[in-house]
Amino acid sequence: MSKLQTTSGAGASTSERIRAIAGEPRPQWRQLIALQRLVGWRIVKNNKSILVCHILLWFYGLWGLLFAGLGCIGLHDDPQGHAAIIPGTLGFATLFLWLLAITFPLGDAQVQPRQTPTLPLSMRDYLVATLCGSIIQSRGILVIVWTVVFSACVLVALPTLSASVVVAVVLGAIGTILITIVGMCFIPLIFGADHSAQKDKLAKYSVVIFLVVILAANIMLRLENPQNWIMEFGRFIQWTPLAAPAGIIAHTLHGSLMGALLCLLITVATVAVLIWFIAVALRHQIAEPLVRETAKERQSTVDSTVINPRALLLPGLQWRPWSIVGSVGVRSFVKDSRTASLVWMLPILAIFLAYMAYSTDNYMMSVIYTCFFALILASQSANVFGLDGPGTGLYLSSGVSSRALLLGRAFPLYLLEIVAVVLMSVASVLLFIVTGHSDDSTWFWFWASMTFGLGAALSSIGIGFLLSTYNPFAMSKPGTSPWGDRSGFKAAALVSSLISVFTGWVPLIPGIVCIVVQYNVEVGLWLRILGYVLAILVPLAVHVLFLNLGAKKYEQSGAEIYQKVKNWISA
Repeated sequence: MSKLQTTSGAGASTSERIRAIAGEPRPQWRQLIALQRLVGWRIVKNNKSILVCHILLWFYGLWGLLFAGLGCIGLHDDPQGHAAIIPGTLGFATLFLWLLAITFPLGDAQVQPRQTPTLPLSMRDYLVATLCGSIIQSRGILVIVWTVVFSACVLVALPTLSASVVVAVVLGAIGTILITIVGMCFIPLIFGADHSAQKDKLAKYSVVIFLVVILAANIMLRLENPQNWIMEFGRFIQWTPLAAPAGIIAHTLHGSLMGALLCLLITVATVAVLIWFIAVALRHQIAEPLVRETAKERQSTVDSTVINPRALLLPGLQWRPWSIVGSVGVRSFVKDSRTASLVWMLPILAIFLAYMAYSTDNYMMSVIYTCFFALILASQSANVFGLDGPGTGLYLSSGVSSRALLLGRAFPLYLLEIVAVVLMSVASVLLFIVTGHSDDSTWFWFWASMTFGLGAALSSIGIGFLLSTYNPFAMSKPGTSPWGDRSGFKAAALVSSLISVFTGWVPLIPGIVCIVVQYNVEVGLWLRILGYVLAILVPLAVHVLFLNLGAKKYEQSGAEIYQKVKNWISA
């Protein structure tokens, strides 16, 4: 007799009959995973840029796996001498994937209790769904494939295999997968912190850390023997949670049982602690799904409402409409996580680009890098009304002239560009002088770097005036992480970025021609000075022209601009 016939008798309850027809309900955590996959699929479907990011992630991940596999060749000749390459490679890969979990939201974030406060789900349901859901997503699958293939390369490269080595490789692979995936689950919970001030700080820190890692990797790959540096890195990082699983393999190859056991202990403890922190964060969200404002944030709100308006002015500025707008813009520029990352990255990028120019032993590269640096920074002027969002309506009702408004909104970038160009030029010339690579043309290229860098900034900011008025688009609200800002996925954002970067150098062409001719033909000093002057005057003329055109467009279409930017987009 079938189960349906058995439960359809007179003694069967209604719930039993329904269960007999529909089958046993799926566990809650499985339903939560299904919800996560549905949400992720819809995000990718509605935003093709996310799909491109997934493809790029796999492309560069597999490309890195190829180089990592080739790095295992040295294990065949000297397993003990090259054992540190294993924790160095896996540790760097784990660190990189953890940073990607912060910096690139690919639509695969787990559903958190704060987003579903009305669903009758327990902490265990969320915990299991978070851990299991991460394994079957794009990044989780990449971690598994990357680790398994690299472990296979290690086994193939070793000249002889013993049972202890095989066990160590298996344990190392499992530990690496667990630490990487559990860490990628833990990090979004931290960066989804309760309070905006904490989120802003974490977002700024993530920008700096990610930039430092990328630049360090770039410098390492440019060295004569990068494998030695990776091994030195591995000898240090194998004692940290990032590469402790790989340390099990390295210590086993060295025959150090105590070292392998200690790395195993670090691995187990790290996984346990991360899971415990995830459980605590989930339990906290279930207990308090609504975000509460801290006392410090409440006091900050009170202070901002009673502040003296003249206290907003930067020192040395007079009480004028453009100076008021500019002063407020500077203060918000360094506080808003959408733009403050530029200030944090400024010294790091300047020093790195100066080093890149020095490493090529070519003075001209310092000028090129300075101009490129200036163009990238000035591209922030391409959507000033989008940054203000609903606040743009205040400009319409305040009576501030369009020229004063555009100049005031560009004032933070004027200051930033001056600091950036001077810092980049001085860093480049100091590197050449301190290392003994300077010659008679050093100061020639220094002034070229200064003038052409400032010229590139002027022309690019001028183009930004046009783009802000002719091509405005909505952005994410203030406080949004620069990595989670989806406004950059818009077609208007792509158009603005391309135009700002690739056309900002065009007004520099007359100055470039003068400098190149004088440097190669030795016509005379006057032509060099003319090149310096043209590098400033032509971009300045373009800057003033586009300022007037942008101001005229704002006077005619201010209401239309406001309609396009008045609503923040969801991050």
